Amino acid sequence: MAAEQTGQLNVGDAILSVNGEDLRNSTHDEAVKALKRAGRIVELEVKHMHEVTPYFRRAIGMESIACSADLSWPVNTSTLGDLGSSSNEAKCLGDTADRSGPGSGPGIVPLRLAHLCRGLTLPDVNGCCFELHSPDGRRSCLLRAPDPQEARTWFDALHARMKVLSDNYLAELNSLLPPTQELKRLDWLVELRVSGPIPFTDLTDQGAGNDMGMSNEVTSTMVHTTWKPVFAALSDRDLLLYDTAPTTKEEWANPSQAHPLIATRLVRLDSKNSVNERSIAQSPSLIPQPPGDMLIFSTRTGSKNGVEAHTFAVSTAEDLNSWCTAIVDGGHAAVAAAREVVITCRWQQQDCRLTLHYDNGITLSLRQPMNDYAPQSIRSPISNQVIWRFPYERLRSTADDGRNLLWIDFGADGEFVSLVLDTPLS
Repeated sequence: MAAEQTGQLNVGDAILSVNGEDLRNSTHDEAVKALKRAGRIVELEVKHMHEVTPYFRRAIGMESIACSADLSWPVNTSTLGDLGSSSNEAKCLGDTADRSGPGSGPGIVPLRLAHLCRGLTLPDVNGCCFELHSPDGRRSCLLRAPDPQEARTWFDALHARMKVLSDNYLAELNSLLPPTQELKRLDWLVELRVSGPIPFTDLTDQGAGNDMGMSNEVTSTMVHTTWKPVFAALSDRDLLLYDTAPTTKEEWANPSQAHPLIATRLVRLDSKNSVNERSIAQSPSLIPQPPGDMLIFSTRTGSKNGVEAHTFAVSTAEDLNSWCTAIVDGGHAAVAAAREVVITCRWQQQDCRLTLHYDNGITLSLRQPMNDYAPQSIRSPISNQVIWRFPYERLRSTADDGRNLLWIDFGADGEFVSLVLDTPLS
């Protein structure tokens, strides 16, 4: 980095102010903007890494870590108190936070709802560093170990303890929520953000693109990409995403994104960011490398504007398997609860219905030309004519253009179907 090349700064030094502008409580993005508008001559107030590199010790119960420098952030003791009506409940839930509150002195970094990661803010070339970010995203600290093995040991220990704290928090949270709003999982993810549209054709289910008369070539017009932390929560119905960890009823009720599970499909990606060998053989840089050694997965959700694709990264293989399993199981449960989905479409210049039934498979039938809601007794016979029906076991592959074209392949003895949906893919 240019700052390190001066010989006076090192990667990891904390910038406290730029040209007199205080950055102590600024987010990473706000600090970057301040540096960009600083001009040709920049006056920095810096705390050097050797002053803040912590020789930290284990705190009681590992609900926080204590270090020799003031890297701490204030503890929000009302994390769950605002969700319940009982003062006893609020006091009980605040006990953990109180033990690492202001009375504990400087250098206490609370772990509950904090974000643990590697290589997100600064590149970790030697593998000796890891990062802790506060639940509100406004404070963070970079911790450096003497060697990669020590860093991995500390990272694994913190990750294991923070998982226990998150599970406890989830249980506490669900005890205050109505049964219909219970959450199945919550944790921090890192999401790939892209500025600008990306033309994308879904070939991830496709065994061989040429068999469907489509090219495997994938083109991208990504202008700029960045990885941003998001707090994710999984309910019975939705994958909810928040910019910061919610701490009040109002914040929980207003996610920045909500993806219905019944319209969401998981795309499991390998460590080399490939969907499958065929689909990215000509575009190996389709998905940028995630921070550090993170592992990635993607979701595709149908919406009123077509298919929305999102790519997420997690720190460990355990987290990857846990999130993938939870999303897939949640989608299956949502489909089982709905039982049937009917989509209007056109096939070979005819108005049709595509019916996805939980037990009966996939059916294409002619659509009632006049009144779809007419009583069964007065509908014309042609309106109920089934063109074809296949069980899900016959489904070999699907593909779409991300908007309103859908291709379905039922195998050599079945049919290859091209449908134009009346509404965007969902």
